[in-house]
Amino acid sequence: MLATYTNGGISGKNLANIGYGTERTLLPNANYLVRKLVSLFQRHVGKVYYREYLKLSKLEEKEIEKWMLPVAAARLREWIPDSEKKALLAFISNKIESNYISL
Repeated sequence: MLATYTNGGISGKNLANIGYGTERTLLPNANYLVRKLVSLFQRHVGKVYYREYLKLSKLEEKEIEKWMLPVAAARLREWIPDSEKKALLAFISNKIESNYISL
């Protein structure tokens, strides 16, 4: 078993877990300034978490990168705001396009 998707996250392959929590939209109905501040904070925490995960796991980015596309696709099944769905779809499209071009 590689990974099993559940509403609480992904279980199974550890590399799938790092990709699960990378981008989330909080407070979709909040004003622009609040959304922007929350977004900046999320990105900062995400980058710190990612760097620490790489350091402690002794994995390389390319190993984690392999899981980003399947995790993003799995997250489309969750109840998430439309803005997050659009961002995920754009991410998925870009990943597919870049993989296709690099072949």
